[in-house]
Amino acid sequence: MPGVSGLELCRRIREQQDSHYTYVVMLTANHEKGHFISGLAAGADDFVTKPFDPAELRIRMKSGTRVLELEDKLQEKIDEIGRSRVAVEQAHAKLQCELDAAANVQRALLPQHLPDSDGIDFAWSFEPSIQLGGDAFNVYKLAENRFGISFIDVCGHGLKSALLAVTVQHVIDPRYRHTPLLWADSAQDPRHLIVPPTEVLSRLNSQFQMDMETSQYFSMLYGVLDAETGRLEYSTAGHPPPLLIAADGSIRQLKGSGFPIGIAPEADYDHHELMLQPHDRLLFFSDGLFEVLNSEREEAGLDRVVKWLKEGRTLGVNELVKLVAKNVHDWAANGIPGDDVSILMIEYTNQSVQSAAALAKTQHGRMSR
Repeated sequence: MPGVSGLELCRRIREQQDSHYTYVVMLTANHEKGHFISGLAAGADDFVTKPFDPAELRIRMKSGTRVLELEDKLQEKIDEIGRSRVAVEQAHAKLQCELDAAANVQRALLPQHLPDSDGIDFAWSFEPSIQLGGDAFNVYKLAENRFGISFIDVCGHGLKSALLAVTVQHVIDPRYRHTPLLWADSAQDPRHLIVPPTEVLSRLNSQFQMDMETSQYFSMLYGVLDAETGRLEYSTAGHPPPLLIAADGSIRQLKGSGFPIGIAPEADYDHHELMLQPHDRLLFFSDGLFEVLNSEREEAGLDRVVKWLKEGRTLGVNELVKLVAKNVHDWAANGIPGDDVSILMIEYTNQSVQSAAALAKTQHGRMSR
């Protein structure tokens, strides 16, 4: 090879190496160790010194052949993995598309336009977790000045939980039934015969007993609010009862317990009542609100939620709900809650009760004189 040494040839081979490996065995009369090191550095794989034994050369060439065969097999595996990766990515994209569609269905069952009322202001927020969740809530107009409030939280995450939440919402929502669950069956207009919350939970508990194969159950709160009088009737089935934010600034959690829906076939549910005063507020929520974890695995807790509410006590209901939602987002590790966070706030604004009391006091004063 005039003008090109064996070492230079090795360098050129390695510089121009394509996707297939070239195995190089150098035959050399130089027995110095430094020459071997230079050859390895230039790109040689093996050495045979002259004079050489043809049998030894054949064995070393066979060793090189085995290396190349291993390279071919490795490349086949890499190609196979690449094809599998593409297939997995395509399957993942399809699954993600289906999950997005399911999430859109779930969000479609959230309040789109809360019922109009002169006596009540509504505001809500829904902060989904990374996974598809099982939260669902809504407000329904049952009759003139009377509204149904439902909160559902299916145990677990994922598509299975979301499907059950959507199913329950369809069963409850009066738009999807000719004889709605929320009204009594009667020859009269059923919309005037509103079923008490305890009975609504009992009916759902009968319909949605836990399947041992799926082990699904859900907590729930259902209430009926009279926008004219401020009277709230509600029952809970293992769901957190609401927080009452009184007009005087005090905050307390209302009573409520009971078995979740689907746990006990003969479960009974307690009846609770509350008379709201003008500018009292109620905060309904899922447990994701106070169980949200920060980066140090610390729960926010109800006390911290109460603190947030007190900080925003001068805000309107929309602004206060936004503040609470922002605080949840800021508290959550990486800004993403581990569970769905559902919030619904109601403010009782009807002045008729207050006006009637003032009128009665004035009339009483006149009679006294």
